[in-house]
Amino acid sequence: MPPAWNMGPLCMDFSASSEIWNFFNSDSFVVETPVGTYNQTNVPPKFSLHQNDPYPFNPTTTISYSLSEQTAINLTVFDIRGQEVLTLQEATKSPGNYEVQWNG
Repeated sequence: MPPAWNMGPLCMDFSASSEIWNFFNSDSFVVETPVGTYNQTNVPPKFSLHQNDPYPFNPTTTISYSLSEQTAINLTVFDIRGQEVLTLQEATKSPGNYEVQWNG
């Protein structure tokens, strides 16, 4: 009888490591929303959550985001298991660009 871990041939059609890197290195975290007309200057055209800087980080990083309209935001950090680690910001913000520093 073969060992329990031998479940048959391995699938080598793709590299999971490469796919994970491509996902986190892309603009997958940019969320587009409909935008009205604004007379203000420097108003971002859409809501977006930008890549943290530096990436990868140790021990601090800056998280940047842009708001196109006044919005209630909740910026929360989760671990790899989906467990909440920390809420960095929970407030109503005006349109503009924001940065939050996190010491992980």
